[in-house]
Amino acid sequence: MKKPINNPLLQENSRKNGAVPLARAGNRLLAHDANERTLFVGPDDPFVCTFKPYSAAETRYLKGKQTAAELVGEITRGMVRLVITIGHTDLSNILLHVADQIGPCDLMISTWDVAAGHLTLLKTAHQLGKFTRVRWVIDCGFVKRDAPIYANLVSAFGKNNVREWRNHAKILLLGNDRFKVCVFTSANLGSNPRQEHYSITENPEVYDKLLAEWIDPAFAKPRPQDE
Repeated sequence: MKKPINNPLLQENSRKNGAVPLARAGNRLLAHDANERTLFVGPDDPFVCTFKPYSAAETRYLKGKQTAAELVGEITRGMVRLVITIGHTDLSNILLHVADQIGPCDLMISTWDVAAGHLTLLKTAHQLGKFTRVRWVIDCGFVKRDAPIYANLVSAFGKNNVREWRNHAKILLLGNDRFKVCVFTSANLGSNPRQEHYSITENPEVYDKLLAEWIDPAFAKPRPQDE
């Protein structure tokens, strides 16, 4: 006899296995209307915070639909900026804003998913000389989940510049002789009409360590035989 599922987090709404659906109060993000389908409305304005070493953090709320340039601001040495936004911009535009600020640079993209339009945007930027080299770390599930986009990505940037494994880390590294910028985010390369965070820091030590201990060793190994 199957034991009852006492942990609400493990309950599944499946008639096939006879499990019990989540209790109504199990997900507090859901509004309590008849169908429990309406999400509570989130904030309309982005939150921006610039951290200064050895001083209090400067925080501000920006009203309205801000661009990536307005949210991120000028890239300066040693900067650390946190942006929390809901659909005001996306990772592609933040990436391109950083590249415009620092000049032609190497780019490393770690992501779980890439939307077709955003891939086209990055291909065009690469062709225009914004990036001297582009390397990708993507989730292995993306290969089958979005096979046409994956094929386009490999065709555009070369198979030796792509590595696939179980990956959910969303990180950008943009670097040249002038700046070394790291972007840590919850956002994939797509449109994000939901709350996402972007942490942008110009930090050569972190940038170099990530490349030396994470990215370069992975790309130094030959690709496994394709199945």
